[in-house]
Amino acid sequence: MTINDNRTWLTIILVALLTIAVSVYQFFVVGVPYLSEQIASALPAKAYEYVDEAALKSLSDSDFKPSKLSDERQNEIKALFTRLTENLDTERQFQLKFKSWEEKPNAFAFANGTIVMTDKMIELAENDQEIEAILLHEIGHVTHNHVMENLVGMSVVSVTVSLIIGDISALSDILVQGATFGISLNYSRDAELEADHYASEKLTEIYGNTEAIVSIFSKLKEFEDDSQSWLSTHPDLDDRIQIMQQH
Repeated sequence: MTINDNRTWLTIILVALLTIAVSVYQFFVVGVPYLSEQIASALPAKAYEYVDEAALKSLSDSDFKPSKLSDERQNEIKALFTRLTENLDTERQFQLKFKSWEEKPNAFAFANGTIVMTDKMIELAENDQEIEAILLHEIGHVTHNHVMENLVGMSVVSVTVSLIIGDISALSDILVQGATFGISLNYSRDAELEADHYASEKLTEIYGNTEAIVSIFSKLKEFEDDSQSWLSTHPDLDDRIQIMQQH
């Protein structure tokens, strides 16, 4: 085999590898989000209910403990939450849960509309408007179906990788973990901006400005570098604050 033949085969191999790499990249960047959106929108309501039930059970078995807030304060915040969700045109069944967590301020949503706020998040808020801002951000994730789309996407990636490497023994565990821990969800930048926009729009309708969400996000910057904080799943905070200030 001549040197030219070797170069020809090397070129063919490199082109083939590049083609495979581009195809894989396109699948994960374009294909997975598209499949996730289509699958999530086609899932029955029972699937959403199951995910929330499983998530809450897992949460109870974790470091999240019953809230130490008084019944009166919980009822006050639930009343705020009801006003924010009662007229929404959605199949999701919104409910608000309170938990005590010894780490950092946290709030997150599950697929069917269950939203969890920790005592420390409520303590961090200076007023009820800032609490509403956090609630609206999480409601935005549910309304735009980011939660289920993300869970489906995680499952699609897990299935794909398991099939590629030929190890499906832990597949069920991967899917269950992906479906039950909303706290660990990593939303895309676009999803975060969409949830921010939703909250900003609603706050503007109610109060005529976005000061509450800018204020509470600024307070949360203190915990930005903590891997277990609410901000660990909510990147690019400075840019997002600037966008909301310009809203």
